[in-house]
Amino acid sequence: MSSSESRLISGAAYLLDNTKFSDLKIKCEDRQISAHKIVETKSNIIDLSDDTKSIVYRMVEFLYRGDYQELDHADYQTIDKDVIDRSGAHHAVLHADMFAVADKYDIAALGDVAKGKFEKALSRTAIANGHYLEVINHVYSTTPESNRGLRNVIVEQTQIRGSRIQEDPVLNPRLKEIVSTTRQFAWDLINSQLKTLTTVIFKPVKHKLKDNGAMEALEEALNE
Repeated sequence: MSSSESRLISGAAYLLDNTKFSDLKIKCEDRQISAHKIVETKSNIIDLSDDTKSIVYRMVEFLYRGDYQELDHADYQTIDKDVIDRSGAHHAVLHADMFAVADKYDIAALGDVAKGKFEKALSRTAIANGHYLEVINHVYSTTPESNRGLRNVIVEQTQIRGSRIQEDPVLNPRLKEIVSTTRQFAWDLINSQLKTLTTVIFKPVKHKLKDNGAMEALEEALNE
């Protein structure tokens, strides 16, 4: 980050912490967040009642600071007190929700940050207690098919952990249940496996054809 970018973020963070010059209120649940207009608008109030306060506060924080705090952070103790899910996967769920709200309001930079945090949280989520599998349902129920960022991460991680899930007498039936109820995840998993198999089977064949000088002839025939 350049010094000018650092100063800009510091200045924006100062505005977030000082509401004296705020000219905008963002409503969510039982809270109102003081903010500042970027462009002139008729209304001084934005109603985001459809979104939870823990997500809206972090979205606003990101717009000022370029980042947002994790669940259980000291600054969010009051805001997060109503968060019910305190399982081992709750950090991954938070970042999935941040990714979803970034897509909803078209904040691409927030989506990128949320995806990075989600990947780290998912990699730390213990598989033995089944919390990892619950993240699958959450991601597929909160993110759109048009934005596959987290879905691709879920599929990749499921493949990596596949043998452990298959051998576990508790996790295996649970994954079968998720696959049967979340059909898009099932198809994504199958499709990814097919691509892997295609690479494994046909890549060596391609090299053999190339070594024999036949690959060029085959490609020419297919292009005719």
